[in-house]
Amino acid sequence: MKRTFLVLYGLLILFLLNGQATFILNSIPSYTPNEDVIYIAGSLNSWNPGDPDFALQKNEHNNWFIVLPEEPDGTLVEFKFTRGDWGTVEKGATGEEIANRQFVYGNGDTIYVDILNWSDNGGGGGSTAAGNVTIMDDNYRTLPDREFTGIMGSSLGGLISHYGVLKHQDIFSKAGIFSPSYWFSDTVWTFTTEMGKQNNMKLYQLIGGQEGVEAVADMWAMHDVLANMGFNEDELFSLEVPDGEHNEAFWRNQFAAAYLWMFESFANKIDVRKLAPGSYILRIRSQEKLFQGKFIKQ
Repeated sequence: MKRTFLVLYGLLILFLLNGQATFILNSIPSYTPNEDVIYIAGSLNSWNPGDPDFALQKNEHNNWFIVLPEEPDGTLVEFKFTRGDWGTVEKGATGEEIANRQFVYGNGDTIYVDILNWSDNGGGGGSTAAGNVTIMDDNYRTLPDREFTGIMGSSLGGLISHYGVLKHQDIFSKAGIFSPSYWFSDTVWTFTTEMGKQNNMKLYQLIGGQEGVEAVADMWAMHDVLANMGFNEDELFSLEVPDGEHNEAFWRNQFAAAYLWMFESFANKIDVRKLAPGSYILRIRSQEKLFQGKFIKQ
């Protein structure tokens, strides 16, 4: 009888230490298509934007809601809402990037959320591209050789760019790797060393000092891995901008510098008189010193 009591008491303690979280959407943009489903994507489901197990439902008041699985009290989760893919992730009121939402588990918490905008912001979904946008592979005189071909992306796009340039070294010779999500999968480290350096390339890594200690450390750790693989100072450039944040404004402001470094053999044809000069203090890990880097900034 005493043992039974202790087991039941232990189960009760375990129950009390594990809480559920209920998210209810107070409001969503008026143009949200009625047929679309809203999902939550975050650290609980490996940031899968269309995970059916994390699809919201509608309650009796016609509000979207979801009850997340139980987690121990004090568990921190990060998340955002989507309509099934990252092309429809939530945005700020004017379409700006927003930081990941955060929630710390307590027992029986209910959280009310307002979604201000979607990234497609098209009043009915679908593409918001202008009518004169066309695909480049047929209408432009592009140069197909790997010397002229690069790949760039930010966040998970930075991780994809890292993967793409190493996986397809016969196609890409350059990569702009902005705020890479190296945390997303530990396999990125073994993948990198297994692929190795097969061809000469130019890799430009970028991180903001305000993106988190782990994100900054990961980028510099990857810099060391790539340097040890044989990428020299002319092929590998890693930049930490102290006040940089994880958003489009930061990546947009840094694009010109990255482009000019990757395509410097072609960039001398740019009319710099139309651009204003700027400068940053660049931290180059391989030299272990501060370097005054000049570049052209729009």
